[in-house]
Amino acid sequence: TPEAFNLSRKTLRATQTRLAGLLGVSGRQIRRYESGATPVPKTMALCFEFLLKHEMKNAKRRATPRKRPRTQ
Repeated sequence: TPEAFNLSRKTLRATQTRLAGLLGVSGRQIRRYESGATPVPKTMALCFEFLLKHEMKNAKRRATPRKRPRTQ
């Protein structure tokens, strides 16, 4: 849905322009998806879902403190 697309973009903390660059479309196209003027194609939704999962995985990794290797 357009609302889910918009919320996911905001979860990534990406502007419409940045997301457009990552997905290889124009900023205008992102605005159309978010307004509901144009349905989000299945392939675009899959790419966006992959990007979102990848970014969330990296965010968790950055938030986890690294353990220091033991020295003997």
